[in-house]
Amino acid sequence: MIKFLIRRFVKRHEEVTDKDVREAYTVLSGVVGIICNLILFLLKLVIGLLINSIAVISDAFNNLTDLSTSLVTIVGAKLSNMPPDEEHPHGHGRFEYIASLVVAFIIFAVGLSLFKTSIKKIIKPEALTFNWYSIIILFSSISIKLWMYSYNKYIGKLINSSINKAVAHDSLNDALATSAVVIGIILGNYLPLPLDGILGLLIS
Repeated sequence: MIKFLIRRFVKRHEEVTDKDVREAYTVLSGVVGIICNLILFLLKLVIGLLINSIAVISDAFNNLTDLSTSLVTIVGAKLSNMPPDEEHPHGHGRFEYIASLVVAFIIFAVGLSLFKTSIKKIIKPEALTFNWYSIIILFSSISIKLWMYSYNKYIGKLINSSINKAVAHDSLNDALATSAVVIGIILGNYLPLPLDGILGLLIS
């Protein structure tokens, strides 16, 4: 799949040392990341609200922050290729740092809110509305994250990109986190423990 996308959207894709080609690879991986993470965010948010799970909602917002990271990656790739001008004699690299700072603030604010909600869930647990359809969808989301790990690892190795390698590692961690959430939901349906709040706390 990723090789098809590369052939379709990256011109001269064999020339991996060319600056413009490397930018195209980075933009492609970023756009795919935005689409996948948006789908995952919406799916998990809906499921989390339906089954009343703070762990799933936390996982959803984790995907939303991944979407923001993909956006920053695209902006960074575009700006780093812009030549210096009179207003920016040293280039446009600082815009990437500003965007990263904004994303970091959003991540912190969302994480803090979810942290507080998770604490409340631990102190005063609420029953989950368990159903297997949600579990199946969450398992499907794990497959998407594993695919994202695979394609980012492939592109990272192909163009020697530390950003893509880092995103690949993050995607694998996300897959493991969602796996833990699914296991927690299943066990929480049978055990009298506030697993949902604990997992929400860990993910936030």
